[in-house]
Amino acid sequence: MTEITSLIPHRAPFLFVDRLEKYNEEEIIGYKRFGENEFFFPGHFPEYPVVPGVILIETMAQCGGAGI
Repeated sequence: MTEITSLIPHRAPFLFVDRLEKYNEEEIIGYKRFGENEFFFPGHFPEYPVVPGVILIETMAQCGGAGI
């Protein structure tokens, strides 16, 4: 398992990868667990919290950035 903060400059509260499970030239597998207290939930459908699409895209970009 690779420490993501050694590979990308992002830090809390804008770090959206908890860990990398696999990291090589062919693929990257990363994980993020969004908790109920994330900063974006109160304004993004308060009665039905949903992770905003832009956050999901940023999460994928951070995983990809680790491979560059």
